[in-house]
Amino acid sequence: MAFVFYLTALYSLSQFVVAQPSTTVKTISTTTRPIQCLNGGSCDVESTGVCARCSCALGYSGLFCEVTLLRLDGNITYRNENSQNTTSTNITAVNDMIRSTSASVREVGSSVDQQDATNIRIFFTIYLDRPSPPINSTAQAAFFNDAVQTIFSTDASIEAIFGLGSKVQFVGAVVDVNECSSNLDDCSPQAQCIETVPGFRCACLEGYKGNGRTCEVITCRLYDMPSTPVLGTRTITLPDGRVVTNPSNELPYKTTIEFGCQRYYELLDPSTGEAAVPVVECGLEGWSASDVSCGMELGFRVALGASAVSSFIIISIIACFVTDYCVKKEKKAKARENDDQVELSFETVDHN
Repeated sequence: MAFVFYLTALYSLSQFVVAQPSTTVKTISTTTRPIQCLNGGSCDVESTGVCARCSCALGYSGLFCEVTLLRLDGNITYRNENSQNTTSTNITAVNDMIRSTSASVREVGSSVDQQDATNIRIFFTIYLDRPSPPINSTAQAAFFNDAVQTIFSTDASIEAIFGLGSKVQFVGAVVDVNECSSNLDDCSPQAQCIETVPGFRCACLEGYKGNGRTCEVITCRLYDMPSTPVLGTRTITLPDGRVVTNPSNELPYKTTIEFGCQRYYELLDPSTGEAAVPVVECGLEGWSASDVSCGMELGFRVALGASAVSSFIIISIIACFVTDYCVKKEKKAKARENDDQVELSFETVDHN
């Protein structure tokens, strides 16, 4: 109420002229004042440029559309016993009948969701004023459920909806409070309210975890992330795209770590030896992967093996040549020794 009084006073003040010290008179422009209409409401502007009243969006009422209406959702099922496959449905008649259930009904919307040779199902939404003093919303839904059952099961109603002589039988109706649209849920501000029949459930928004009633922001600890592998690199990127070299201990949801390895090495999962995903992300359950390692690429191992074999062959060949050369050299040396011994023998004989 204080808020309404404040805005009313602000509006009234804008209609006066303001006297400047130079005695000039200036009119305050109403186009620069704050928008009064809330919750998606639009301002009905008069020819003078003044916002006379608000046209509220569906589900809201009040001078500034500040009041959330109570929303009820329901459906009515009929059995189609006509020979033709489809039967025309008078939605206007449906809406008028629902409005007649209570003076508190503000808006009604209906549609035929399914219409075939067997069943006709009409879905509807009711927006109504919250009772004063407040009563249990479930009790109010029960009241409308009874009222809908009573009204739509009569022959007169069936005739008004489907036409004279229609062979349509009333099966049943269900009315439930939409707690989410009626602001009757107790979900966290960081959660989404999901309507169910009956009741509702809460689910934390992306980036938060909890039971929906309480949700806390998801973070991942720096010291819990996979360690940088030997011969590897690490790049940390925040959700806004910034790359950080000295990150804080708590990193936000969707932070990514990209690992890499030096040339001729590949990223591996140490537990399996299989190729590892190079990007690790901070998610609902923490980091999306454990430790990684850098292992020599298969092609490089093959090349090294081939190089080692080639080196061995070359060394072996060289060794053979060297050995052969040494053997021949040794043979020649021995042959020269023998020749020298023979010559020495002849010289000794001649001397005697």
